[in-house]
Amino acid sequence: VVPIGRLDKDSTGLILLTTNESVTGALLRPGDEGSPLSKVYLVETRRRVQTSFIERMREGGLELSIRDWKHKDEKVKTKPC
Repeated sequence: VVPIGRLDKDSTGLILLTTNESVTGALLRPGDEGSPLSKVYLVETRRRVQTSFIERMREGGLELSIRDWKHKDEKVKTKPC
């Protein structure tokens, strides 16, 4: 028996256990060939999210600044969501 996915420190939810590897693959990789599932995230924010931000997320190309473990800053652009 193996768990499907995980819960992070500050999250709540359900842990599924299975012995069926095909179920595990379909649930962990939705959208892959053969999987009828899709992933949905529920996100709560502290501040109001502007419509323009949501549109940029939909279109892709939203620029993010990322600092890696070596403290090197890198600019990346998101894919459409």
